[in-house]
Amino acid sequence: MRELTKHLNILIAVLAVTLFTSVSFAGIVGSDHDFSGAGWNATGGQICQPCHTPHGADTTIAGSPLWNRIPTTATYTTHAGSGQAATAIDDNSRLCLSCHDGTIAMDNFGGNTSGTAMITGAALLGTDLSNDHPIGADAVWSGTYDAAAAPGSQWTAEKTYMVSQNTRDTANIMPLRPVGTGNPAVGCTSCHEPHNRNSQSNMLWMSNAASALCLNCHVK
Repeated sequence: MRELTKHLNILIAVLAVTLFTSVSFAGIVGSDHDFSGAGWNATGGQICQPCHTPHGADTTIAGSPLWNRIPTTATYTTHAGSGQAATAIDDNSRLCLSCHDGTIAMDNFGGNTSGTAMITGAALLGTDLSNDHPIGADAVWSGTYDAAAAPGSQWTAEKTYMVSQNTRDTANIMPLRPVGTGNPAVGCTSCHEPHNRNSQSNMLWMSNAASALCLNCHVK
């Protein structure tokens, strides 16, 4: 019995360590936004500093969380057409695009403006966003999608297939961000959680199994 108890205690300890480790390392550590081992990151293995700083943050984008990067000033081709200013996109998406539009080097942070490490591969969205989900002024929300802001006739019927604003407010689903001082809009962080707090593939807020994430907005 004593030997059995000893083995059970060892097993419990191993399971506790395993659980603690899995919880401790859930989130940004080991995610696609863990830049601690990136060759262009000259902070000595810091995870947070390529995006955030405790002092001297850039405040040109309202509500930016201690932002340590150069904000993008690119113009975009969106569903509404070409020449859309960055200000037509919600602030959170502008922060994301300061890497993902490929106009600013990833090592341009902390005041550095001479970086050369550009984002590549599937993470590079570029400045032509017309083949991506509408964000910002292209996806403004006011109960249903705002007809005045809709970029084309393709949205006329689509507006009737959206989760109502009242339902969204009650269920607190899919974060929306205002464009400037206007109506809230769909943005990058409506689908993606940049710190991977929910430990989902592609850094999503929730699993998209059976299109569950899509169906937070779309009633089909």
